[in-house]
Amino acid sequence: MSEFEYLVEWRVRNIQLPEKEPEETYNQRIKDWTFSSLGLDKKTQEVYNFIDVKKIATLDDLTKFLNASTEVVQGYLDDLYSIGIIEKMGKAYYITDSLSSAIIRKLIPRITESLRVVALTESKARSASDNLLKLKGKAFGNVSDALPFLGDMKRKGINPMVKVIGVQSSSDETVEIEGPIIDLDYRNHYITMVSSSGEKIVVGGRQSNGVDLKAHSIIIKGE
Repeated sequence: MSEFEYLVEWRVRNIQLPEKEPEETYNQRIKDWTFSSLGLDKKTQEVYNFIDVKKIATLDDLTKFLNASTEVVQGYLDDLYSIGIIEKMGKAYYITDSLSSAIIRKLIPRITESLRVVALTESKARSASDNLLKLKGKAFGNVSDALPFLGDMKRKGINPMVKVIGVQSSSDETVEIEGPIIDLDYRNHYITMVSSSGEKIVVGGRQSNGVDLKAHSIIIKGE
């Protein structure tokens, strides 16, 4: 067994678009290109096409159609299901969205969330090991817990520096921002900091509205 186990694997390829000529085969070639771009082979596409034509199909239907073992066919189905382009209810598989709609509504959010978790996890680990071990400080998982500690530092005449890891409200991108604290809002559970570029950044919790950054992790330095 390898060191890491995975629940699902996506393979996305950047492949050159097909030529538009001849026009009569263009749509099929685009469909083939789409499956190849998603890392799916011809047999997997045959499974998708069978379900698309039949509207609903079971594992038994597909094993008979492909004349293949249930393990092999189940692998094709798992690939299609993990990407989000087929649905499952009981033993039946069916299609509800076009390929493009399924990619936009299901696959992109799944990949984005997986990458966000990877980036956030690595960032938290690096922040803890590289920064907190070298500098006195304290880490919090939310703004509400960090506020009393920040307030106490300010009352002691210490101007706290913080590194915030969170999601930008405007873009849903995970970012790290570091800078001094200039305001504490106990009522709304916000903090205001100044980034390295000089911008004022209002930081709230993960469910906060009307903030610039929704924090997942707050690392306070300068203790």
